[in-house]
Amino acid sequence: MKKNLLSLFAIAMIIATITKAQAQINTQDSLTLVDLYQSTKGTKWLKHSNWLTTAPVGIWYGITVNNNRVTSIDLSQNILNGKIPSSLGNLTELTSLILDNNKLNDTIPSSLGNLVNLNWLSLYANQLSGVIPSSLGNLSNLQHLDLGFNSLSGIIPGSISNLINLTYLFLASNNLSGSIPSSFGNLQNLSWLYLYNNQFNDTIPSSLGNLSQLTRLIIFGNKLKGKIPTSLGNLKKLETLHLFNNQLSGSIPSSLNNLAYITTITLNGNRFTFDGMEDLINQFPYFVTYSPQALVPLDIKNNVLSVSVGGTPSNDTFRWYRDSVLIVTNVGDSTYKPTAPGKYCVAVTNSIATQLKLYSDTFIISNLPIKNIKIEAKPFKGQLLLQWQTIDEFNAAWFSIQHSSNGTTFNNIVSKDAFGIGNNTYEFIDRTPVNGINYYRLLIFDKDGKSTFSKVVSVNFYENQSFSITPNPAKDFVTISFSKTIDRATIVVYDITGKAICTQSINEGTNAYNLNTQALTNGVFVIKVKTATGSYNQKFLINK
Repeated sequence: MKKNLLSLFAIAMIIATITKAQAQINTQDSLTLVDLYQSTKGTKWLKHSNWLTTAPVGIWYGITVNNNRVTSIDLSQNILNGKIPSSLGNLTELTSLILDNNKLNDTIPSSLGNLVNLNWLSLYANQLSGVIPSSLGNLSNLQHLDLGFNSLSGIIPGSISNLINLTYLFLASNNLSGSIPSSFGNLQNLSWLYLYNNQFNDTIPSSLGNLSQLTRLIIFGNKLKGKIPTSLGNLKKLETLHLFNNQLSGSIPSSLNNLAYITTITLNGNRFTFDGMEDLINQFPYFVTYSPQALVPLDIKNNVLSVSVGGTPSNDTFRWYRDSVLIVTNVGDSTYKPTAPGKYCVAVTNSIATQLKLYSDTFIISNLPIKNIKIEAKPFKGQLLLQWQTIDEFNAAWFSIQHSSNGTTFNNIVSKDAFGIGNNTYEFIDRTPVNGINYYRLLIFDKDGKSTFSKVVSVNFYENQSFSITPNPAKDFVTISFSKTIDRATIVVYDITGKAICTQSINEGTNAYNLNTQALTNGVFVIKVKTATGSYNQKFLINK
């Protein structure tokens, strides 16, 4: 305690000395600079000449003073280590705050939204976490905002769209998620937009086509889906368009051919085909990177395999493989009828888009007497439904249904007899799927003991169970009503101290359960419902 008091006394003496020797500097600004120094281990900075001395604040390293106020702080690449003090919000005449390439941690203080004269804010390459404060939307004079290469999370606050004077916005390499705000279309002065290496998982907003001054749009390395908006063809000044490593698909819009100043377009690492690709390559033969792309789905109908890859059919060449061996080459014909069991796939090239070779997924033609089997999985009433159809079944014995939570290690969960002949439909309900991605496949046996696997299918499942208690307050019984049918669960009643009073089990499908509460005395209790995918709590009152 004594040591702390001495430290505070020393700081107070320093401030008093600074203030006395420099009547020209605002006292509050002096206090803020001392706070910044103390909060970020100033004694260990790479450069800190004149700091906390009687030298004029204007010659302290990285500080600019004008009319008695601090107007600029530039301490980039200076080993600042610690939390940005909220007191920085007191430097209301600050026009430039540059703290990039340091070791600043914790969150960005919302008080920075008070710096209404700021036109340059750079916190690039630190260790900042938490969300982007919505208060930054108050910085109406801001032209340069750089928060990239940190660990920021959550969504981009819509208030950022208020910064209509922004010319440079850099939010890349964080953990930002959700959507790119459609209101970004209001940033009419924006020239550079960098959002790469985040977790954005929605579509590209068409409003970005309103950014008439944009020269660089860099949004690779996200989970963006859907088609490229046609409106991007309105960006007449665009020079660089990086869209690679997303989940974009669909036809490439012909409007991109209007980008007269474009020098770089990257589309690789998405789900594009040759659809719209030929025109783009003809327009910009040296500026587009478009290979590789994701596997294209292989379809089968009436025992004929086919694949859809877009482009002009006469420009497409299809090379069909069975068990990795080339068996036939077709030009312009995307179909093939298998004549023997095996693992089938196709590789497709295009005479215009020559850099790209599209590969299909693999379809297994069983060595069992089933000409074709189609399998799919989908959510069904809070559970997962697995369905499969067979064509020309003959001598089939039974199916073993297998499940995996990682797509690699599969476990048998149930067996199902085959009809053995004809075209048949089967189904199985998985009442205890895991939260997340569930993988399924069939191990198919015939009556001679031969077996083979179907293809693997996957489906996302997220259990959102909830329940209500009536009446509440209660007397002799309560009814627990579930939002979804529940098959297996344990119900535990706890008193207010956390002691378990009674336990009941549900072993068959139901939407409601009646619980006897005659033995409970007046007071507050908690019901916990435990299922295979989680547990859910709710309070209720006994008042007899």
